[in-house]
Amino acid sequence: MDHRTIALVGFMGSGKSTVGARIAERTGLPLVDLDARIEAAHGSIPALFAARGEAGFRELESQALREVTGPCVLATGGGTPLAPRNRAWLETHTDTVFLDVPLEVCRRRVGDGDARPLWGDADARFASRRPVYAAAWRRVDANAPPEEVAGRVLEALADPMEPVDLVPPYGVRIGHGLDGLPEALDALGPDGLIVVTDSQVGPLWAPGLLEALGHPPLLTLPAGEAQKTFATFASLVDDLLALRPSRRTVVLVLGGGVPGDVAGFAASVVARGLRVVQLPTTTLAMIDSSVGGKTAVNHPRGKNLVGTFHQPSLVWADLRTLGTLDPRHARAGLVEAVKVAATHDPVLFDLLEVAASDVLDTPGLLRSVVRQAVRAKAGVVARDPYEGGERALLNAGHTVGHALERALGYGHLLHGEAVAIGLCAETAWAVDVGRAAPRAAARLESVLEALGAPVRWPPGVAREAFVSAVLVDKKAGRDTLGVPYVSDVGHGAMATEDPESFANAILALRAPLLP
Repeated sequence: MDHRTIALVGFMGSGKSTVGARIAERTGLPLVDLDARIEAAHGSIPALFAARGEAGFRELESQALREVTGPCVLATGGGTPLAPRNRAWLETHTDTVFLDVPLEVCRRRVGDGDARPLWGDADARFASRRPVYAAAWRRVDANAPPEEVAGRVLEALADPMEPVDLVPPYGVRIGHGLDGLPEALDALGPDGLIVVTDSQVGPLWAPGLLEALGHPPLLTLPAGEAQKTFATFASLVDDLLALRPSRRTVVLVLGGGVPGDVAGFAASVVARGLRVVQLPTTTLAMIDSSVGGKTAVNHPRGKNLVGTFHQPSLVWADLRTLGTLDPRHARAGLVEAVKVAATHDPVLFDLLEVAASDVLDTPGLLRSVVRQAVRAKAGVVARDPYEGGERALLNAGHTVGHALERALGYGHLLHGEAVAIGLCAETAWAVDVGRAAPRAAARLESVLEALGAPVRWPPGVAREAFVSAVLVDKKAGRDTLGVPYVSDVGHGAMATEDPESFANAILALRAPLLP
């Protein structure tokens, strides 16, 4: 099955079968109504519920879903995407569209609900299911005539931009290729473009980008976390100024988190702020650093201690670039998806629990995980753009992770690897002090291990170096340290701790034999 398959998800009465028939007529694709297929093979749905119960019916539903072949228009049952394994299948094989309809409209359409065994507690089911439906590739307002809704579905699927709510508003595109990028840049009204990349990414992806954009100037940074320094920043500022940019010039950053941070920081100060377009080429940059406007360089006293908030004007994530990414880096970048799921998105976490080991080898699933992680982070950034409150929870795992990076020397651990170890250590600490659910620690560690990320304390960490690194964490005040942590799957919390006591507590739990 290819990605021409369109799967409609939504609550009972949202119009999946009716709208699906209209889409099938307009596209020439066959319609597969999952409930109708189950009834044809096994009898009426009310009878199946009576004989097998909901659990038995769901097994039949999952089996029927896996027997679908395409391309087609697939009208799912209202409960089909509730099982994480079904969602993983849908994300792998289809483009899902959520038909969003108010409950009162569903009530009018369903009537007395005699043919729907689960209609009796519709209010509670509607509320609990909506976050699952909302994880779909696209959402459309389906409170309209079926023909109009069908048109909205097709328009939504044709739109390359990810509908995320950011402040200030900017587009996020997650897809394959550069088609449409020149037009998206033209819409920004630039008087010129400057491309910044690094010595590792540039040879792979800059030629195609430069060709597509008419060969704008190219600046190349040295690659690697060890180059995220004042010296690299200052050199880039000099190079940008030499090109005599105006306030209308747009800087395009092609690469991972390091060029994204350094070039974003430089652009934020040159001419008091040049606009930036991020073109992330790593899972870490796509999921985390390209969205949200954080820019920084490292300082001898700690990681990311000097920087600015400078929101991009556009993020263009070309998933093709992940094909040249080292598997270790790809896995490490996905840790940020686990983090944002663990602190803010239990629906994404459920998906990762059943599919973490398959994400990198399954293009549709990878696209879905990147998209859902971006949406979750964008929601937080929109509510707290300058990290005055909730956004600090996205630093879960980073207190310990950053300290490990500094204590071991930058480059020994990849950033995502350090965050994975940090997430496990901080959650274990939170459980130990009674602030987190014990099962949260077990689930988090299990997902990270399935992803192939490290979860154990690394060798070679000196106690004094680790404690010293925690003391200069950027979340530390004069006498206290803000520690964001996972309190339960999908929920984060913040603790205020004495920095040295916290560091020693982590060491006592994770590295008790350190001298």
